[in-house]
Amino acid sequence: MELSFIISNISMVVYQSFIWFFKGKIMKIIRNSNLCYACKTCQLICSFHHTKTFWPDRSSIYVTRNPQDGTIKWRKDISCDQCINEKEPLCVKYCIYGALQAIKEAREYD
Repeated sequence: MELSFIISNISMVVYQSFIWFFKGKIMKIIRNSNLCYACKTCQLICSFHHTKTFWPDRSSIYVTRNPQDGTIKWRKDISCDQCINEKEPLCVKYCIYGALQAIKEAREYD
């Protein structure tokens, strides 16, 4: 997991990125913590992808919010198949707040 900090004139935005290998190319999933509200849509759509039911315990994505300080933790485990048969990862496609982005890296692997 890689954290990078981007400072803008208005505020500091923390991006959390996850690197996926997708169809021979490196794909990086970036989560903008300022846009994520822990709605768990990504977790639900991931579970639907795996089981054809909305079953969060069967998801590759886990989203939690600390009730005391409001911090959100978002993690992906090794069961993620990167939505291999889809044009883009479903967590990115269905993120209603636009907090997730998929970026294809320039490097290619055979």
